[in-house]
Amino acid sequence: MMPLSPLHRLTPGQRYRLICLQIIICDVKEAEELCSEDMLWNTTNLVTKTYRKVIQTLQGSSLAVTKRKVEKAYAHSLTTAQEFYRAYLLRICSAYKTKEMARNRELDRICRGPDKQEGSIPPTIPPGNPDVQAFVDKSFPKTLVFLGDLSRYRTLLRPRNRSFGTALTYYSLANELMPNSGYGFHQSGVIYSEEGDHLEIVYNMYRAAIAVEQPHPLAQPNLEREFRNLRDQAPTATKGSVEAMVSWFVKLQAFYYKGEEFPGQKELENEVDNRLSMALRKGSDSQVDIVVLKMALINISAYVFGLQRTQGMVHERQLYTACTDDISGLGQGQITLLPVHPAAQHPHHQYHCSRAQSRTPGSRPERHVPDICHRGG
Repeated sequence: MMPLSPLHRLTPGQRYRLICLQIIICDVKEAEELCSEDMLWNTTNLVTKTYRKVIQTLQGSSLAVTKRKVEKAYAHSLTTAQEFYRAYLLRICSAYKTKEMARNRELDRICRGPDKQEGSIPPTIPPGNPDVQAFVDKSFPKTLVFLGDLSRYRTLLRPRNRSFGTALTYYSLANELMPNSGYGFHQSGVIYSEEGDHLEIVYNMYRAAIAVEQPHPLAQPNLEREFRNLRDQAPTATKGSVEAMVSWFVKLQAFYYKGEEFPGQKELENEVDNRLSMALRKGSDSQVDIVVLKMALINISAYVFGLQRTQGMVHERQLYTACTDDISGLGQGQITLLPVHPAAQHPHHQYHCSRAQSRTPGSRPERHVPDICHRGG
């Protein structure tokens, strides 16, 4: 009897990965036409979908042993997939992304993995091929999103002490490499939904839906679901805290999204304004600056979305450029947001972004502030 070849010793999943990899190595044009990379990921992701279905049937103490075995097998498949995609980045993509790898030590570290030694790894495809370069430009950030998803799946297996820092790092790097794609932002929003961070959910879903050339197809439905949940929730954060300001702000945005007047609208707008004033009155710090900047960008996104929905106009690039230029100087003064919701009185969502004058901690904010990014009909 002839001995089995090394290929026959592999699992079906490992053989499938190698076949897809061979297609990419031999002919990247053919691989792109066949969508080999997406087919490979869909097969990998099918394991997660199947696991979720199976684990729902393994309830009760009598199936506890079987459930642990399934969880262990699933965790092993995730680890194997992570190792494969790290090796893929290093051997297929790294030769064409030397500048990015050299500039970003974090990118190089996470690609090599926690147990990999320093040193260069020879690429499978040598550099210099323009067809491969075009393929890698799209493949590299996409693979980082895949690695982020695999890290997120592994984290969700832990019953407690969950930390999504590694997954968020992958998504952040993907956003840096391909800022015109909404996939990294959407997946970040999914993580923040696990953590209940509503400001980050709204911010990332808006970015994934309308602030990029390649929006994620699920970004808008997930944003709408988040807003439905927010409309039914009562803010519970401590009075005067940044969390309280954020909780009232996202609730107001949830009602604005409907595009119509609602009961208690004026009171809710005044509440947001007061909470914002209380948070800013405590003085400037980096946390408040970042939160308020994201609130401003959410306001701009909501206004752009209002234009798209009511008129079918696509002005997001011009509006983002005009408004972000005006709010870029956080160091010169605090930014306050005075949302104006004219859904019934005016066909567009209009938002006013205003910058208060610089002030010392404890002083009262100026009430008269210049309008810097109002866009009327």
